[in-house]
Amino acid sequence: MESKWVDVQAAISVFENPKSVSLMQVPNNNDLDKVSHWLQSLGLQDYVDAMRAHHIDDWALTRLNEADLREIGVVSVGHRKRLMAAIVQRSNSCLLYTSPSPRD
Repeated sequence: MESKWVDVQAAISVFENPKSVSLMQVPNNNDLDKVSHWLQSLGLQDYVDAMRAHHIDDWALTRLNEADLREIGVVSVGHRKRLMAAIVQRSNSCLLYTSPSPRD
């Protein structure tokens, strides 16, 4: 239930401040490369192609849950747990920075 609450809070924040994120923005290669390098640093480079195929950038990465990971092909429970722990850590470290301005 907690993850649904987080999703609701994220949706509300978008409605309150629509310029904070562009949901129609397609990730560029640089955005996808950041996630690819991050996966490699975790030793989980086997999932780079899946993340790219599903356009997982930093914004999308921080909103993934275990069901999403399973859907994009992370079948190993251990890998899903490692990814979720690393995503939470990455999300927490991102809170230290201000969100980038939406692209024109």
